[in-house]
Amino acid sequence: MNKILFSVVTIFMFVICASSQSEEIKDKKEIRFGLLPYVSVTRLIKTFLPLKVYLERNTSYEVTFLTAPTFAKFVERTQSHQYDIVFTAPHFALLAVQMADYGRLVRFSRELAACVFVPRDSQAKSLMDLKGATISTPDSLAIVSVLGEAMLKNDKLQSTVDVGFKRTPSHNNVIISVANKSSEAGIVASTVYEQFVSKGINKDKFTVLRCSEPVPTAMFLANKSMSGKDKEILMTALMGFSQSTDGKLFFKRTPFKGMKMIKDNDMKILEKYMDELKARL
Repeated sequence: MNKILFSVVTIFMFVICASSQSEEIKDKKEIRFGLLPYVSVTRLIKTFLPLKVYLERNTSYEVTFLTAPTFAKFVERTQSHQYDIVFTAPHFALLAVQMADYGRLVRFSRELAACVFVPRDSQAKSLMDLKGATISTPDSLAIVSVLGEAMLKNDKLQSTVDVGFKRTPSHNNVIISVANKSSEAGIVASTVYEQFVSKGINKDKFTVLRCSEPVPTAMFLANKSMSGKDKEILMTALMGFSQSTDGKLFFKRTPFKGMKMIKDNDMKILEKYMDELKARL
């Protein structure tokens, strides 16, 4: 009899708990989280999964990841307010703030630069030596492409006249393109070069000719429709991410190195690149 009573109570408690968990999930507010498609969708989701877990554990939100097939489409969807919060490139962030009234949340603390690199056995020792060369880059809208091409232009190397550009789907493809000599040089983010080249298996294969001025790296923004309270909750959660178990896992796998507030000067640094970005869209 006691065993039967115990089983009934156990089943009853299980139903209560399951019902409570179901109600808890039902009560959570869905947040559409737009992720910049700078890598494949599979790798993107895997990379940001610890952040999703952390936010769902520490806020009342249920996070749904969304992205887009291209940078251009991602910018379009951001501008049309299809995301509640976005993780985006710094120049896309400024565009979203200026043109779509997104609110600033936080950014990754590392700065970003574009680095022009060549095979170690290349005859090129300066940017001017690249005249007539084909240079691999990520998407033409990528901040790295904009920064790198501005650096070349400052050295009087005009695109389509003095150099040619080979657009590739990712930074990794840029590195492969230079490694197999289908391009004489490449432009990648300084963080990528550090993580996958200078400290990796390719550390003796390439050399950097020059890096651009640093700019703020990727940022998190909130849709203008989000309440002030929700923005404050998200900002507090994101700022605490670095010290969490999930955050430590995330930053161990990525080159971003922590969170910081977005300052007015961060946006000011990016302003001179906006005309070029708008011309490319």
